[in-house]
This record gives sequence, structure tokens and C-alpha cells, in this order.
Amino acid sequence: MNRFLIAVMLSAAVHTAQAWTVAETNAVVRELVSIAALQLESEASIESDCIIDPPTPAVTTYESLFATNRQARLPYWNQWTSAERQIAFENFLYETSRGVSHAEIPADKAFLFCLDRDFAGAFIPARDVLTATNVAVECRSVAASIYTKFAAPTENRTRFVESLLTNKVVYADKRAKFLWDVGLDGERAVRCNLVMGLCEALGRDYDAGFTDVVMRASSMLYRNADEPYNAYDMDQLFLKVFPSYAVSSNRLVVAMLGLKPGLNEGVVDDSGVNVFSPITNQLLNATQPLPVVEGL
Repeated sequence: MNRFLIAVMLSAAVHTAQAWTVAETNAVVRELVSIAALQLESEASIESDCIIDPPTPAVTTYESLFATNRQARLPYWNQWTSAERQIAFENFLYETSRGVSHAEIPADKAFLFCLDRDFAGAFIPARDVLTATNVAVECRSVAASIYTKFAAPTENRTRFVESLLTNKVVYADKRAKFLWDVGLDGERAVRCNLVMGLCEALGRDYDAGFTDVVMRASSMLYRNADEPYNAYDMDQLFLKVFPSYAVSSNRLVVAMLGLKPGLNEGVVDDSGVNVFSPITNQLLNATQPLPVVEGL
């Protein structure tokens, strides 16, 4: 029995007046899928020759999925609480991410739908997808962005991300190693999204006063820094969090990482010059020795 059905049964035991049947719940989920699919199709068609009209009204937030004028097909919607709506949609995410057929919308698009509309209810499904071994990398990549966006600023978040970053792939042959190095391995994109999202979250957390958590999480990212694509995000975060970072050997390490070929051939500005080139030259030619430390 899946997580959603258990939740429904528990709810039914307490609130018998709001005990929705499985058929009613599945009808709502199917309707949610069709609305979300139409919204995504409309957004994807904007640059094409054939523009698809969005649902009426357009879906701008999660709650707007349940707009009043959509309830004609399923009149009992107006009796559902926000919690019941959230449970139904989470069930839809769990099903799609594990390969259950919903022809209208694939799992990665379902998660992207939630990410774009700040639906925090996608957090738990996204966390579970990141630890699953049978989920497509496209879905895991969006799940990484959802996790870092909605995870609370705690040590648990830091440990969870570190567990994923340190779960290195053991290459059995040279071709597998080559695919990773040139950025064709999907799991590499998942890790990049995870680090990029955490850097953004830590910047917000630092501004909100979660200094200790941010410093420890930043140190964790530095210890596991191995992707040129993430060097710029980490550099900006470390400049904000650590006052002496700008003239430290730590920044030299990050700058050297940023000069290596990555998923986008390094971080470059509009003129095609790597942003770390002048930083590296400055630090290498510093008149005073850089502080030598093991980590941030």
C-alpha cells in the first residue's frame, strides 16, 4: 500500500465526513495531470509557430490548480482542504517519478512544474527521488533543484547533500571515465544542480542569519569541490561567508578548478574570457604569502 493511500485511510479514521474514495482521489490526480500538462505545453509553445492556449485560468501557483471554475467536472473539489489537495498531488509526483504511466506529463516535467510554482509539497518526493537508483537522471536533476530550494537550513541538509556528493562513481572502463570527463554522464548534471542549488540556498540562509550552518555547509562544499561548472557559484558564496577568502589559498584552489574544462568549458564572461584567469594571476603573483589552510 503506497504512502498516499495510508494517509487517506488515516484521515478517514479521524474525519469520516471527508473520506474520499480511491476512485475520487484518482480522478482528482488525473485532472491535475491534464491541467499541468496543458500549462506546460502552452509555455513551451510560446516561441513556436503554433501557440497553445493555457488552461483558464492559467496556473501561476500550486493552489491555482484548484480554481473554482475547474470544479465543474469534479464538484466535490470545493470540499477538499489544502492538505488533502497537497497529498493528492504528492501522490501524483511519487507515481510519475517511479515510472507509472501518465502519458500527459513525464516525471521531470511534473517536478519542474512544482519548482517553477514554488510548491513546497514536492520536497519529500524530490528527496526520495535523489536517493533512488531506478529514476531517470532528468528527473533526479530537477529533484536536486527542488531539494535545495525547499530544504530547511539544518545540519541534516548538509549531511544529506554530502552523502550524495561523496557517492562517487567507480569506473569499470576508460569509456565511462571519458563520458564523465566530457560531461555526457547524466549523474554529473545531477551533482552540478545539487551544488548550484545549495550555493543559492546558503546565500539566502546567510542573509537570514543562519551563520553557523552556512559556514559548515560551505566548508563541506569546499572539501568536495571537483566540478568546474560549480566553481563560480562556490566562489561567490565563499566571498560572502569568509572575510579572508578573497586573498587565501582556498580561492586559488577554486580559481584553478574554474579554469579546467567543465560542462560548459569553464566559466567565461561575454567576451569569452574565463572569469578566474585574472584572479589566478593575481593570487599567484601576490607579494605576501597566501594563508595555507586545509579547508575553509
